[in-house]
Amino acid sequence: EEGLGLPAPDYKKAFDLYSQASEQGSPNALINLGTMYEKGYPGVCDQNFEEAFNCYYNAAQAGDPTGLYNVGCAYQEGIGTKQNYRESLKWFKQAAEIGDY
Repeated sequence: EEGLGLPAPDYKKAFDLYSQASEQGSPNALINLGTMYEKGYPGVCDQNFEEAFNCYYNAAQAGDPTGLYNVGCAYQEGIGTKQNYRESLKWFKQAAEIGDY
């Protein structure tokens, strides 16, 4: 995504590679793909908060602490899902139990 070592970032290639890796269950790819959906990249992917949430949720289901944290943030802010502070706290606690959050 950053395009390190290349003349310019190739967001399309990053999106394609994250998509392929996420289909194979890579939590890191799911998180990066979710971030791309959350931000939106013209000509690559539209901003889609629901799709971002789904990516984060799938990473969380794989036990990834960043995925757990991102799902908590989504519930806290109501991004891609209905705002729910209790649900947010549940996900934040899980992230804190296994990660650095």
